[in-house]
Amino acid sequence: MRTTFLIPTLVSLLSHIHGADATGQRVGCFGSVPSSYVSQGTNIYQSSDKCSSACSSYDFFAMTQGNECYCGSSYPSSVDGSNACSVACVGYPAENCGGSSAFVVMAQAGVDLSSYSNAASSSSAASSESPSSSSSSSTPASSSLSPSTTVSSASSSASSRRLSDGSLADATDYAKKVLRVANPDDEQSVYNHH
Repeated sequence: MRTTFLIPTLVSLLSHIHGADATGQRVGCFGSVPSSYVSQGTNIYQSSDKCSSACSSYDFFAMTQGNECYCGSSYPSSVDGSNACSVACVGYPAENCGGSSAFVVMAQAGVDLSSYSNAASSSSAASSESPSSSSSSSTPASSSLSPSTTVSSASSSASSRRLSDGSLADATDYAKKVLRVANPDDEQSVYNHH
């Protein structure tokens, strides 16, 4: 029974990890992005894969502060050589999603960087409002960045195994014990309770 649940979960996790590798190549760490970059808001499941998907109609995407995503058609002019891009992605901590005041910029898979001149000429005079400050005033588009379907399938299969000592028939008795929480690895606690 555990194997049936475990195999689809592992397949889903492996496909997510593979998807993270397929997002493209890292261009670099930058102190800012061109003003033409479009905010996709914040996402509690942020990773390069999530940001890449949200920016699929753009050639570049940038992440900052671990959970913010921006899309653009060029890349910034000056690389920040420091370790400013050291904040882990909140959705996939094995990846870096920029820094507190730095952006990790990535090219989508298949984008040939040699065909792009960097954005030095078009965005060296960026507007005084940076993308990170404008994101707080814009409505986040995180609704398009939803949690993995693994979570919903896991909860539906887990709900069929719940152990209940009570009934929901008496909705007025809120003090009634409805659900008992047990450690599934501790088989004794499940059987010695009765």
